[in-house]
Amino acid sequence: MKKYIVLQLSLYIINICQAQALSSDTLFWSNNRLTGADFQQNDQDDKPVPFVAKSRWLLYFKIVPSTENTSLKVPIVRAVFFPKFSWIKHRAQGNENVLRHEQLHFDIVELHARKLRRLLDLLEIVTRKDQKRAVGYAWGINSQLFEMQKQYDWETSHGSDRAKQVWWVTYIFLQLRELEKYALFN
Repeated sequence: MKKYIVLQLSLYIINICQAQALSSDTLFWSNNRLTGADFQQNDQDDKPVPFVAKSRWLLYFKIVPSTENTSLKVPIVRAVFFPKFSWIKHRAQGNENVLRHEQLHFDIVELHARKLRRLLDLLEIVTRKDQKRAVGYAWGINSQLFEMQKQYDWETSHGSDRAKQVWWVTYIFLQLRELEKYALFN
């Protein structure tokens, strides 16, 4: 259990560090689908890993001052994809099943971004206590996100189980549609 908590915290810290390095080549979730060109890290064929692709994604969360009311703070919540840290092994390039599997990882991040936006929608962030509550919500949703990502990979055998992959695609699509009110479109 301790190893798991340390791993969760490590992944969260890594994501926070990457969030500070958002750049013009960072992709924010939209209705556009990922393509092979979005996986820009050098070929990872020599890495001894049991999967053929890796997406680096992040649930980005930041609290900033409101432009209308200086005492009010507003949260920014985005699903982010990092092309330079994402890869597909050479032998899997052009494989639509691999792309669909990785796209759903990104869709799962967007689902959790919408869940966080829904929670924060009811919260006016004025005091430090409000900010702490918002950060607590973000931590909770981020934990749920990591759990769902692990469950998705496990149940689909990293996309190899086609029937389970179809089930997950349908499930996430329905969840996203249910929370469409909380979507941001570019």
